[in-house]
Amino acid sequence: MKKKIFAIGTTIIVVVLIVGILIRLMFNHPYNSFQKNVEVNKNIKELVINTGGTDVNLNIESGNTPQVTTNGYAPIKNTKEIVLTSKNIISMNFDTEKKNLGVILSKKRPIVNVNVSSKQLQNLDKLKIKTNGGSIKINNSTHSKISYYAFLNGGNFKNKSRDMYVKGSKLGLYSNGGEVILK
Repeated sequence: MKKKIFAIGTTIIVVVLIVGILIRLMFNHPYNSFQKNVEVNKNIKELVINTGGTDVNLNIESGNTPQVTTNGYAPIKNTKEIVLTSKNIISMNFDTEKKNLGVILSKKRPIVNVNVSSKQLQNLDKLKIKTNGGSIKINNSTHSKISYYAFLNGGNFKNKSRDMYVKGSKLGLYSNGGEVILK
């Protein structure tokens, strides 16, 4: 009889603890919001965006604004360390440094929106986007052809606008298990 009461009591305590942890994780938002503007001058030849498992929306717009604008929310610890500049390369890292159970239970997926002007894209030798399980969506609103190359390690590739994108070397899309969509 004592063993049965002890087993029931232990089960109740374990269930209460698990429910308490799950409720706490529901309110634990694992992502940080950010907005970064990066000046791209003529000395910069390569822009690398590493997103980890975060989804990316790349918007290529008409115009000649000198800045690449990014915003969204991602599981990053310190928003000040997103942009690294070295010699001729600007690197933006949104990799998932903050790993907790809240990421698994979160209702929203992390997302990074990147806005690049057509003039900036012309000045760059390469624009590389790397994701590890997230999706990459490219929206071209310039009505001019953009050369791309894609390295997929699993995942899907969809070119929904074949007349806007041609095989080449300007836009590098690296996906490890994610989806790449050209619109």
